Amino acid sequence: MKKNIGNVLALYPTPAVVVGTEVGGKINWLLVAHIGIIGHDMLMLSMHKAHHTNAGVKATGRVSVNVVDEAMLPQADYVGYVSGAKVDKSDVFAWHSGEARTPVIDASPLTMECEVVDDYETETFDNFICRIANTYADESILGADGKIDYGRLKPVLFEMPTYSYLKTGEVIGKCTVAGREYKKGHERRDFIIGSLMAAGTLLAAGKVGTDAVGLAESDKQKDKDKRMKIVVLTGSPRRNGNSAHLAEQFIKGAREAGHDVFRFDCAFANVAPCRACNHCGMDGPCVSNDDFEALRPHLLEADMVVFATPLYYFGFSSQLKAVIDRFYAINGQIKGAAKKAALLMTYADTATREAEPLLSHYEALTEYLGWKSVGTVVAPGVWPAGAVRDTRYAGQAYRLGKDL
Repeated sequence: MKKNIGNVLALYPTPAVVVGTEVGGKINWLLVAHIGIIGHDMLMLSMHKAHHTNAGVKATGRVSVNVVDEAMLPQADYVGYVSGAKVDKSDVFAWHSGEARTPVIDASPLTMECEVVDDYETETFDNFICRIANTYADESILGADGKIDYGRLKPVLFEMPTYSYLKTGEVIGKCTVAGREYKKGHERRDFIIGSLMAAGTLLAAGKVGTDAVGLAESDKQKDKDKRMKIVVLTGSPRRNGNSAHLAEQFIKGAREAGHDVFRFDCAFANVAPCRACNHCGMDGPCVSNDDFEALRPHLLEADMVVFATPLYYFGFSSQLKAVIDRFYAINGQIKGAAKKAALLMTYADTATREAEPLLSHYEALTEYLGWKSVGTVVAPGVWPAGAVRDTRYAGQAYRLGKDL
């Protein structure tokens, strides 16, 4: 049973950071743990008005936010309880000036240079709204994909009730994966309840026996469990192109097997290329409000994604590649998700080595996303539209879909 303990702020622990700025011609450091996220490119620093540092943040409009790890905790704790109005703290950390002219702590594994865009004042606090200008990450905390690995970083956390520092814990799950498992279990429960209610009604009417009901519903449930939601992305600018035909054959087989298929023809959709603005933060809305928005929910819900493309200069067609690049906006939800993938590829040449770059790209893409590739159909020597129709490759695409 829950107990009301009053209007207690209980959103702890929070990451501990050292903010740096210039105050009266000297660099000053302050440990801050009241820090929050705003959108995907801004943060908030909530600092008591009595702090000496606040005057420098207001005067310069710039501040560095240096994440604290265990190695730099003693110095970080020191600058948190000693006031810069009484003690010169400029030499506590070795530092250098960043591109936005803020003091970047050399020992911090991760630093964000910020520009102050607003100060939301409350009675006792300055709440600085800051836009991130630059982020500097030590190579030791970057994964193979060039992204920050917080398992390596292990930022120090702070909790107010006992004034204690905590270590970052282990990974306990992937975002959306646990939810998907819950959803499947929930659907399974609803199905069973519905089946039992229906069986009870039929039994009361004397229409069927218990064994017949149980076996029939069991078979239906098995069929339901095997059914997948599949997204097929076609990249050919020819509606009757060879890779489009392979896609059609795959879809035919998959639908006959009972799967739900959503087809998205990239070449005939309005999908702008990624602008690299990072507005989405790899997991949010894209600034380009185009046809990708119609595809987004299908990609998130898909159990399988199929790429169908002609080989254009040793890679995906540009139309399909533009869609793949826009995966960036949903990367946080699709990377590591339990999805399958397949590749349907056609090209005019017959040399195996000509297909290798695209196959390598597909392999790297699925490996990065953590998706399981369940098959590829590579059709060489098909150039004129429709040339693939009377080849064995059309049958391979059909069977790939049928046998899922």
